[in-house]
Amino acid sequence: MTTTEARRRLTVATNQMALARITYAVPLQPLQGARDVVNLLAEQIDALRLDGSIDSTERARLIGGLCTVALRAIEQAEGDERLSAIQQVLQNRATNEKERQKNDYR
Repeated sequence: MTTTEARRRLTVATNQMALARITYAVPLQPLQGARDVVNLLAEQIDALRLDGSIDSTERARLIGGLCTVALRAIEQAEGDERLSAIQQVLQNRATNEKERQKNDYR
């Protein structure tokens, strides 16, 4: 075994140990919204970046695919947050209008 091969194997083993720590340090949570999906995708992208056992071309392809999905999930999460804010404003307006009408009748 050459020195380069030994270094590569050591790097792979180190990365796999780091990946195992990441994998088991994060408790499994059910996905409840777009933000949860974004966080999960970020974890998986980080795990792929650390995985030295995958060919660099294959790793780049996988990361690229996950990034595409992550961008869509980010857009969805932002849309969900905007919609929630709009709903809150409309609900506050309706509540204020009801209070105003109550006060007008007194």
